[in-house]
Amino acid sequence: MPPERWPQKPESRALIKEKWVEGVGDARQELVLIGMDMDEAAMRARFDACLLSDEEMAQGPKTWMS
Repeated sequence: MPPERWPQKPESRALIKEKWVEGVGDARQELVLIGMDMDEAAMRARFDACLLSDEEMAQGPKTWMS
């Protein structure tokens, strides 16, 4: 959305600018987990273990599929 159509509240604009990444704007994906007594540190560690390293990322989709 072009900046002239952004919300007018300074707080809203500040949040948009905080999340802004050149090339994709403020587009992002978020994962939300709702529950009780969840072990945040353990969950973060498990999710982080799923991430590709820089080397793996550079190898591209064909390699990821194998």
